[in-house]
Amino acid sequence: RDAPFASLETQRRAGRLSDGSEVVYVDTVGFVESLPHGLVQSFAATLEAARESDVLLLVVDCASARAVRQRDTVVSTLRNELCLPE
Repeated sequence: RDAPFASLETQRRAGRLSDGSEVVYVDTVGFVESLPHGLVQSFAATLEAARESDVLLLVVDCASARAVRQRDTVVSTLRNELCLPE
């Protein structure tokens, strides 16, 4: 069943890297174009998690015809909201 936004909660899980360092993995609501008004709060949580992160991993569906545009939207948003360098 196709269920976009079926899970809007940010998920956090503790983990450990191979060197023994403790980490927290955060899985957030993805970035979307034309965000429905009712999802603004969930998206704010995504940006807050990104602000608190040391490392961001961007996963893009390369099978999508809009993959490049989607990636560019995410990178642009992160640069603007988090003041990241070009």
